[in-house]
Amino acid sequence: MVAFLTPRLAWDKYNNARKEKFYAKLRNRYGDILLKIFADKHNYTDEEVLEMTNFKDEGWSGWRMFFVGRLMVETKSKVYDDYNYHNVEAAVRVFGLYGYV
Repeated sequence: MVAFLTPRLAWDKYNNARKEKFYAKLRNRYGDILLKIFADKHNYTDEEVLEMTNFKDEGWSGWRMFFVGRLMVETKSKVYDDYNYHNVEAAVRVFGLYGYV
């Protein structure tokens, strides 16, 4: 049993560290910009959000898109406001989270 669990635990630790490193990089790149967009009462278009974030579609899928959604939820919860729903919706469209709107 130890021979099976030791490599499995090591793999899980490595995999979690890799995912958290990706999330930290994502948060550093887009966190402040999304916070500014979500806190602003001005309704931005999709093109304006794309220009502000400089987002380039890297073909993320699976767990990476989960972390994009996590970043948006954490950022949105910091500045909860009914007026900025349009900006959140524009950011979701720009980042490609269509199924979660």
